[in-house]
Amino acid sequence: MSRRFQRTALWSAGLSFLFAALVAGAWVVKAQENYSGWWLPVNIAPEYGQLQDLMFNIFLVLTSILALIFYALMAYAFIFNRGRKGKKGFYTHGSRRFQLGLVAFFTVFVIGGEIFVLGQVTGDVWDRMKQGVPENALRIEVMAEQFAWNIRYPGPDGKFGKTDLELMDEENPFGIDEDDPAAGDDVVTVGRLHIPLDVPIHILLRSKDVLHSFFIPVLRVKQDAVPGETINVWMRALKTGKFQMVCAELCGLGHTAMKGSVVVESKKDFQAWLEQEAAVD
Repeated sequence: MSRRFQRTALWSAGLSFLFAALVAGAWVVKAQENYSGWWLPVNIAPEYGQLQDLMFNIFLVLTSILALIFYALMAYAFIFNRGRKGKKGFYTHGSRRFQLGLVAFFTVFVIGGEIFVLGQVTGDVWDRMKQGVPENALRIEVMAEQFAWNIRYPGPDGKFGKTDLELMDEENPFGIDEDDPAAGDDVVTVGRLHIPLDVPIHILLRSKDVLHSFFIPVLRVKQDAVPGETINVWMRALKTGKFQMVCAELCGLGHTAMKGSVVVESKKDFQAWLEQEAAVD
């Protein structure tokens, strides 16, 4: 291996590391308002948020161990097989015993560590996310469309009004039937999801046009919105504040503008806001 090649490889590795560090630093600084320290977003979801973070950390540790082993082997090859004066290169088929042992190690490591351990945690997370929506959960409809989040709440009567696909238009994204008495106090907002603190929320997620992805990082919620289907999502927030809601699926030219906010407030403040919005509508 020539010294010129070694210098090129080292410079490439160094510049790649520097670029990755700059990108990561800029990302952390920009998102600091929704992040705790420099790591993952603030976690305010008690049901399955902690398990999701645990799953992420286990996967990160296991894959980091594998990466470090590979990097150590590469460093060994670079350093101890570098070109030196008076040393001639030679060709070898390698050690079959070493190769088989390495394959066996990584097979056991991946199957036993990543697949088994992560499989157990993932199964528990999935069950908690997709099953057992509390009966007392507050139901809220979310209709995704290019490029906005339409949100409908049942008014103070706790009932949704009837809807009709024929009535759907730009001003009535849910197709609410205004002749239905239950629809009179329904509240519709765009890009701003209000939820009460420490109350189970049952989201009825739909899409008006193409595939979208409903993503609230602090609540560890990420679910595709599929046209023609109503998908159940549930969550509960344990911290008040204003947080980010985005579309995590490339849905068209305006995808990057499909943002919104999640406002977590006390039950009293939420009820006051809901009654005020219902009166205005």
